[in-house]
Amino acid sequence: MRIVAATNEDLQLAIKEKRFREDLYHRLCEFEIAMPSLHECPEDILPLAEHFREKFSKELRKQTEGFTPEAARLMLSYRWPGNVRELLNKVKRAVLMARQPVIEAAELNIRTDGTDGGVNLFPETEAEEKLSILKALKASGGHRRKAAETLHIDPSTLYRKMKKYGLLDK
Repeated sequence: MRIVAATNEDLQLAIKEKRFREDLYHRLCEFEIAMPSLHECPEDILPLAEHFREKFSKELRKQTEGFTPEAARLMLSYRWPGNVRELLNKVKRAVLMARQPVIEAAELNIRTDGTDGGVNLFPETEAEEKLSILKALKASGGHRRKAAETLHIDPSTLYRKMKKYGLLDK
């Protein structure tokens, strides 16, 4: 029998923090495949976006022909914290909202205008991530769902990260 499992959790960190059993890790980790994020594979962004555009144009019966150069630049410069799922959702929405056959940057609904209240959407360290969560919570008046939206993460992910950093009682 083979077990195939996936996680976005850093299991080495989870073992160190006693949130995951080391013996179970060694039983499961016979063969590990690390998947790079979409941002780490910029050569995949536009072909995937084009594939999704064609798919949703057919599905939604909405004629589209491509993306403006500005929309393409925006997709290439964005960090895609939600990876391929986020790209899929942004393109589907853009196809649905398109006013003309060529999809414009605004129709992708990618926020890069600083309306996040100074929140770092791409923290590289745990300290930066904790600070971003605190800023998002402050900007949202403590409302977790709004803070999660600001951070572009699922509310359950925010809850898990708040628990990790001891922020649930704040």
